[in-house]
Amino acid sequence: MTPNPIGNDARTARRARQLPTDAACLTCGITNPVVLIAGGRTKPVSLVEEHHIAGWQVDNDLVAAQCLNCHAIRHEQLRNLGVDLRHPTLTVLEQQHRWLTAVGEFQHDLGDSAQRQATQLAALLDALDQDHASWRELPEALPT
Repeated sequence: MTPNPIGNDARTARRARQLPTDAACLTCGITNPVVLIAGGRTKPVSLVEEHHIAGWQVDNDLVAAQCLNCHAIRHEQLRNLGVDLRHPTLTVLEQQHRWLTAVGEFQHDLGDSAQRQATQLAALLDALDQDHASWRELPEALPT
């Protein structure tokens, strides 16, 4: 197969246009349109899904955008915690239990994700300080 840089760039741009400009998985942060759109010659499919954090039967409005991998991981975690997302709950107490368990797990995962981002940012700050110490003097680096 002969490399086709123009075709590759066109395909990447086409995929990017099919997503909102800020499309990303809330959990892992991936923004690459190659991963977030399933290509093909027919109709492209978005690989960013709405995850109903507590299950759509309990709280249909509480959603987060997640890639297919993170969405599958979240559902497996909830099943392991005994949260049934397929069947409606019978009582208000069961709904509250499901909501608290699911939201607590989501916040835990979101906290882990924030910690990973903070660690990565700290490494970048250290590298900038070592290699480009004057970056702190740029107007864009100062708080507004």
